[in-house]
Amino acid sequence: MSNIVIEQPTGLGSFTIGDLGVFIGTLGGVITSILIVLQKSHCKKIKFMCWECERNDPLDDPERPPLNPNPPNPPNPPNPNPPPPPPPVEDDEEAVVPPAGQNL
Repeated sequence: MSNIVIEQPTGLGSFTIGDLGVFIGTLGGVITSILIVLQKSHCKKIKFMCWECERNDPLDDPERPPLNPNPPNPPNPPNPNPPPPPPPVEDDEEAVVPPAGQNL
C-alpha cells in the first residue's frame, strides 16, 4: 500500500476568509478607537507616530455661536395629581384648647 500525504498550506495560504474578516475587523476597530481618542482630545498639538497636527481651539472660532453655560431651566410641568384640599375645620367645643393656666 502507498501512503497518501496531504500537505497543509503554510504562511498566508493558511488563512481562511473568516480569518481575514476577523483581521480586517480588528484592524478597523483599532483605527476607529485611535480616531475617537484624537477627536475627544483637548490638545492643540497632536503627534502620532510620523503624523503631526496643530488644530485651532474650537472656542476661538469666530463663526461658532457663543456657548450658553447656564441654559434656562424648563418650566415645571403641572402636577397631574394635586394634593387633596384640607378638611374643613368644625367649631367643636372639644377641639378648643384652653389657654395655659385656665380651666373651662
